[in-house]
Amino acid sequence: VRGGEPSMNPYLPEILKLASENFNEIYLETNGEWLLKKTEFNKLFKSCKANGVVVKISCDSMHATDPEELNRMVTRLQNYNIKYVIAVTEKNRKDFFSFVRTIPFINLNKIIFQKFAKTINEVMMESCVGVINYSGNYVSQVNSRFKK
Repeated sequence: VRGGEPSMNPYLPEILKLASENFNEIYLETNGEWLLKKTEFNKLFKSCKANGVVVKISCDSMHATDPEELNRMVTRLQNYNIKYVIAVTEKNRKDFFSFVRTIPFINLNKIIFQKFAKTINEVMMESCVGVINYSGNYVSQVNSRFKK
């Protein structure tokens, strides 16, 4: 589940439940800011845990991801026993490893490299099931198991 910041959708906990009923693995791609809030997102935490969601925190040096905040995000996920990965988006592997050195508290097997996209064609990817559009509505794709 991705696009914009999915945690802003008030129906995200229900969407994750629906997705978990139809797929073996669900990833929630996020900037992770909601992980720093004390109570506002308790329902989302519970939904991630209950539905086996893997939280994929996107971060990079361009957006000045603060290592201390990232550490607090990961600690909260660990406290809730929620699976996670850290997706570091950089222009090249040198920049990737430079950023990774700033987060030594993250286990290396939890970090993945995402190459920075230079063009819109590199950014766009075909969804394997469908997308939730900007208004929060599910839009199925040709290869979706869901019906419109």
